[in-house]
Amino acid sequence: MENKMREEEQEERKRKDRDRDEGLRAALSFATGESWRNHARARDVLHNELGWVGNPPENRYRLNRDTRDILLVHARQDASHALANTIGILKAVRVLKLLSVVVVALLFAVALRVWHLI
Repeated sequence: MENKMREEEQEERKRKDRDRDEGLRAALSFATGESWRNHARARDVLHNELGWVGNPPENRYRLNRDTRDILLVHARQDASHALANTIGILKAVRVLKLLSVVVVALLFAVALRVWHLI
C-alpha cells in the first residue's frame, strides 16, 4: 500500500515536471528577444520555488516576520542592482553596434578609394 502511494506520488511529480517543461518550452517559443526568454525562465524558477508547478520544495521556509522582511529588502536590492547593470550593458551594446556600423562604413569607403586608384 505504501509503495503504491509512493509510486503514485512519483508519477504525479513526473507529470508535473513534464507539464512545467512543456509550459516553459511554449513560453520560450513565443518569446521574442533574449529579454523575454529570460523573463520566461525567471518566472519558471519563481513558480517552481513557490511549489506552484513541478516538485514542491522539499523544505518549506519557516521564517519569522523580521527575517522575512530583511530577505525581501535584500532581494529588492539585488533586483535593483541587476536592473541597473542590465541597463548599463544595453547602453554599451547600443554604442558598440553603432560603432561597428561606422567602422564598416569607413572600411567600405577606404576600399572604394583604393579600388578607384588602381
